[in-house]
Amino acid sequence: MLVVVGSTDVSVDVRALTVAGAALTGKVAADFSAWYRRDGAKTAIELSDLDALTDAHSDGGLKEIGDGWYRLDVPDAAFAAGANRAAIGGTVAGGVLLSAPVVIDACGAGSGSRDVEITCQVSGVPVDGVCCEVFTDEDMMNRIAEPKYSDATGLVSFNLDPGDYYLRRQLSGYSFTNPQSFTVDP
Repeated sequence: MLVVVGSTDVSVDVRALTVAGAALTGKVAADFSAWYRRDGAKTAIELSDLDALTDAHSDGGLKEIGDGWYRLDVPDAAFAAGANRAAIGGTVAGGVLLSAPVVIDACGAGSGSRDVEITCQVSGVPVDGVCCEVFTDEDMMNRIAEPKYSDATGLVSFNLDPGDYYLRRQLSGYSFTNPQSFTVDP
């Protein structure tokens, strides 16, 4: 995920799973302990339950989305100037909490001004349901867009700004070259 420095009212999706990998559902703020880390410094997030997913952003607000996914309203201080990345983490009663690192972009996230279409094929045949993720680094640690899935024609599209990117494609039973680098021209 890419966030512009100084952004406010940012929510992230975190996943609560059992140690065996099953989704943990029905959890509330009291079941979680969460924090954010900015380039090493770790700060606890005081959590509270949101009444609905449509509630306005509230620093530390938490609400179940479904299938073990939860909306977490990150405190504005996590994205203030002075850091290049933030990580969201914590624990949940009965399992583990998964999240992705957040890149803090001092130059701005841009407008996503280019519609980039990617075709997922195996031996020239389009493949439906391929999970595609776009990263800014070859180590695939800085994901900048939520995963998307290819359609029946093998196509998936992202709105990206000009720059260099890396693509990871995954689908059980198929083998793809990962990461695949590509450039979006200005």
